[in-house]
Amino acid sequence: MKQLLIFTLLLILCLSVAVFPQSPTFNISLKSNTLSVVQGGSGSLSLTITPVNKFTGTVTLSLVNAPKGITLKPTTVSVKKSTVTQTITISVEKSVSAGKYSLTLRVASGNIVKKLAISLTVTKAPEPSISVSVSPSKITVSQGNSSFFNLTVVPSGGFTGSVKLELQKAPSGITLTPSSFSVGKESVTQRVAVKVDNSVDVGVYNITLKVTGGNIVKTVNLEVVVRLPSGTLIWSKQFGSNSEDEVCGLATDSQNNIIIAGSVKGNLDSNKMGVKDVFLRKFDFEGNLIWGRQFGSDYYDEAYGVAVDSNDNIIVVGYTYKTLGKESYGLVDAYIRKYDKDGNVIWTTQFGTKSSEVANSVAVDKFDNIYVAGYTWGNLEGVNKGAKDAYVCKFDPDGNIVWKRQIGTEYYDEIFNIAVDSQGNIYIAGYTWGVLGEKSNGSQDIIVAKLDTFGNLIWISQFGTDKLDEPHGIALDTAGNIYIAGYTNGSLFTKKESTRDIDIIIVKLDKNGKIVFGVQLDSNYSASSESYLGQDSALDIVLSSDGKIFIVGGTTGNLAGKNQGYEDAFVILLDQFGKTVWIKQFGTPETDIAQSVALDKENIIVVGTTWGDLEGENQGMKDIFIRKYSP
Repeated sequence: MKQLLIFTLLLILCLSVAVFPQSPTFNISLKSNTLSVVQGGSGSLSLTITPVNKFTGTVTLSLVNAPKGITLKPTTVSVKKSTVTQTITISVEKSVSAGKYSLTLRVASGNIVKKLAISLTVTKAPEPSISVSVSPSKITVSQGNSSFFNLTVVPSGGFTGSVKLELQKAPSGITLTPSSFSVGKESVTQRVAVKVDNSVDVGVYNITLKVTGGNIVKTVNLEVVVRLPSGTLIWSKQFGSNSEDEVCGLATDSQNNIIIAGSVKGNLDSNKMGVKDVFLRKFDFEGNLIWGRQFGSDYYDEAYGVAVDSNDNIIVVGYTYKTLGKESYGLVDAYIRKYDKDGNVIWTTQFGTKSSEVANSVAVDKFDNIYVAGYTWGNLEGVNKGAKDAYVCKFDPDGNIVWKRQIGTEYYDEIFNIAVDSQGNIYIAGYTWGVLGEKSNGSQDIIVAKLDTFGNLIWISQFGTDKLDEPHGIALDTAGNIYIAGYTNGSLFTKKESTRDIDIIIVKLDKNGKIVFGVQLDSNYSASSESYLGQDSALDIVLSSDGKIFIVGGTTGNLAGKNQGYEDAFVILLDQFGKTVWIKQFGTPETDIAQSVALDKENIIVVGTTWGDLEGENQGMKDIFIRKYSP
């Protein structure tokens, strides 16, 4: 009987379900029911609507008991047979007070109503403001000129409007352009010019830049370094013995000291030892002598190059007719002598063949290895190819030979200049009367070559005219480009009318030895005698870190103003594209030649020879001058 009763109840239940099916409906859920919104802002939540019993239709969304200023979007959602995930956005007007609000989300369709609780936190809106920054924070300006920095203004809190620029703690004569600009909803970067009048003293000024927008004031520090106008002569010195003196090498060390090397026939720093001695002098950044050394054999000795290593040790190279090192090899030997920064000899080495060798140039790599280049009449490494061959040698910091390379043709070949890059690659510049590159141009051509740190030739470039072409300076930039300065007797880059004069040349080659640009400069000669016809030659070159090119040399003409005598010295600044920026020509009624140029950390150092009274009274036949210019 009990089993019959259970069966009857189950049968009634099944019949009721079949006759009375369940109504379509839906369920709702939130991925998160907490939300934080700033005044005047909005936030989003993820709402899931799941249909039940094949529910389809449109549901309406609303916030129950929400204070004024809090709104919901969207207000309707279409639901078909599958689950819908809808992003809902709650917006809060600025007028809504900060605090916590318990809201109810109501989702309805007809008589179906579902509700979920939402906890809303309204945070106070930030006040309108700006943040400011400058780049770079240090600028250098020469008197009478302008420089630039970028000012970035980032608005926040809905700030828009104009900002005003002012300088505080700035001397009179330093001004800004523009003095104001507009800022919208997005950040703005404005290029600002800082102009410095000629009245402003040279120095470093720590200035405050004040940026004002309405009642908002922000400040940022700006360092302004005021320099003399580019090319201004800072100081000039002249010295010498009672005889002939000549400078052939120039370098600067880490302390901005100036090191020069050359030859002297008189008593400069000691009693002379032979017909011609070598001198080496070190000056401070103001041109005051720190120490001087004079050395040599009892015959002819000269210095042609000088370099400084990472410890401020000094390496000087040249030639001797006798013995400066341990032994003599031939008629003329090349030598290297290394001094410490205090002028004490560390070591001397002498090398050569039974014939003659001269060291024209020296360079030092980051490991303090020493590279020497010049020419040999003998078999320095292998068999001499002709009359005079070029050579390159590498020595370790202790003066031991690492390798030697001899380069030549059946004619005359010589290297004047050598440089080393940060990877230890070696660059040389010189001349050949033969064929070392692709072809000869008919006379003395310029050669530029690159060797790796082991002395293997990577490439060699040969170029010139059917007249004499000669390099006398080499410099490298950080991109691997090579710059050469020298002279040409032909039409290398500019067609010339006379073949009797000599023109300045500046050549830029890329890292593969291809010419990027070439510049040929000449002057108007200043005398009626044809021997004065445009003798203009560049003898050295140096590059600044920002791409400026400085060359020095001598001219018998009028490069900039009237020639003061037979030959004047000059300094020329060119931009990175080879365009002349300025020329400084100077001299006496006699002969004056600028022979070397170098840069310290801030200025240009020029050294040369004068037969006159360039700076004070001449001490003998030929004196040496040192000049410092602003860059």
